[in-house]
Amino acid sequence: MSGTPKYSGRPSLSHASRSILINLDDIEQLVTIPPDGGWGWVVALSAFLVNFILDGTIYCFGIFLDDISKELKVKPTDVAVANSVLSGFYYLGGPFACAAINRFGFRTVGFVGGILATISFLWASFLTKILPFVLTIGILGGSGFNLIYAPSAIVVGFYFERWRALAMALTLCGTSLGVIIYPPLMITLFRNYNWRIKFRIIASFCACCGLLILTYRPIKPTKIGPAVQFNDFSRGISAATLQRDSEANAGFATIFQRLRNTIFPTISEIPRSHYTSFDSAGSRSSDISRFIMQRRDTDTADIQSTFIKCDSDECLPASEADQQIFGAGVKTRLNKCWQRLAFLDCCKSSSESSININRPMYRDDIFYAGSVYALPQYPKDSQPVDLLNPSLMYTLSVTRAATQRDLWQERQCLLCPEAFLRTLATMLNFQMLKSPPFLIVVLSGFLSLQGMYIPFIYIAERGAELQIEKSKCYMLLSVIGISNIIGRISCGTVSFFPKWDVNCITYVGLIICGTVTILSSFMKTFSEQIIFCIVFGYTIATFSVLRTILFVEFFGLENLTNAFGLNMFFQAVASFSGVPISNVLYKITGTFVASFTFSGGVILLSGLLLIPIRRLLKREQNTRN
Repeated sequence: MSGTPKYSGRPSLSHASRSILINLDDIEQLVTIPPDGGWGWVVALSAFLVNFILDGTIYCFGIFLDDISKELKVKPTDVAVANSVLSGFYYLGGPFACAAINRFGFRTVGFVGGILATISFLWASFLTKILPFVLTIGILGGSGFNLIYAPSAIVVGFYFERWRALAMALTLCGTSLGVIIYPPLMITLFRNYNWRIKFRIIASFCACCGLLILTYRPIKPTKIGPAVQFNDFSRGISAATLQRDSEANAGFATIFQRLRNTIFPTISEIPRSHYTSFDSAGSRSSDISRFIMQRRDTDTADIQSTFIKCDSDECLPASEADQQIFGAGVKTRLNKCWQRLAFLDCCKSSSESSININRPMYRDDIFYAGSVYALPQYPKDSQPVDLLNPSLMYTLSVTRAATQRDLWQERQCLLCPEAFLRTLATMLNFQMLKSPPFLIVVLSGFLSLQGMYIPFIYIAERGAELQIEKSKCYMLLSVIGISNIIGRISCGTVSFFPKWDVNCITYVGLIICGTVTILSSFMKTFSEQIIFCIVFGYTIATFSVLRTILFVEFFGLENLTNAFGLNMFFQAVASFSGVPISNVLYKITGTFVASFTFSGGVILLSGLLLIPIRRLLKREQNTRN
């Protein structure tokens, strides 16, 4: 993985460029340390249950087609359009939901989403016409699902670092478990109820999602060091030059572009002259190693007690071992506990560290689903370590600085505050679309998702067409879910082995998945359909689990948020178009053979597109050099 050519479409920004673009804003060095356990496991369990409800509803929507179509007097394929619109809005509002989370927090956004989703399914259960049904479930329900999904997709990465891969894998298994349990739950347990009652039950599940998200409580950040002005990064750039540049580029588009995360420095990039500590001679120095690590669950008040006030304005070292690490004349006391940052400014008040503001979207790795140990940003044993804990060094290297204006706006009633706009500017930076390798990767994702929903929605209808018993047809969905959960766990282990070729695993999986989907129309018996479901469920997991790992390997961690945001728009278009195209093919041919052939064909093509990516990245890199 380390030898893979990286996307180089974004020119590197000098400190001077950052100064000009941000126009003298002061930055605040706020760092949120993931607790890696404790309440985080409660959060992971809640996210697991949320995925169970959301994706179980979306992927198993096909079990309602027959009942709804009979009562509304339309074809099952017309009812399936509602699920297509629901899935489209599920992805379409992703960047806006993430921006809202960055400003208002996980719980506010998720709770509002729970309310919208509850209203949509409750309202739809009373409708008698297909068009209002499609619009209610699709637009209102999809928007609500999006506001629920976004916090659950982000929060696990916010709470976990060392155990992220495990927590992510367990959370994503909620999707597979939903596919396993929903069919017997709705078909067997609630068999005496019609679809309207079942939709009201789903509405209560959505309300539970809103309540589960209330467990996503914010983590108190730690402030390290004083505020820093961006013009401190630009030696020789005058304030007059910066002001003139600001006035010349005052358009909204320019302002939008100058708020991208990559414009802002990470905490580790801030010049060391802005860190205050003591050297071995007892005078102030700028060595970044002057951090102490306290227990993650230590309250801010305990941080203040770490520093011992002395009449002589001196603080004594804690032990001889501490003196050997920090120098014999160091004027600070070290707390033995670790895993929280506190800035070593002797007798410094901790009141500034009590700012309770979370900005999860300022972390470059917030969407990363793999092991952070495989990332180049994580210090290796062979690398010199400035901090006592490599985990803290990693956190500093992936956390982007916030501005004082951003924090000041926290208590202001603004339509588009910086925290909101900065997330949108990062996720919707269309400059990456100029890179042919990136276009091919997102096109591959587009085709994968376009074909993926068709088997989930129509597997039972196609089983009936093959004259398989109806109760057995619904069992096929559960088989896909069982196989998928095994596939997700298998793919989740890939990130622990950096030498494994993630791209090769992905395109081989997609090629097999596409091929077996095409052949599935010729598998006439129930046993043969079981084989198809096992292979399909296992191999399609490569698309879901390895996507963010591919983005990081090909385009770098600093571009992950941007790549993820653009990819969500491509996935939204795929969701809008996949099922309607299969419906047209069904109406033309009168059979699901063409629909499943189309599904398998686009999945197969999505895998083939990934084969030449490494060569294209290398060629692009050589061209730019």
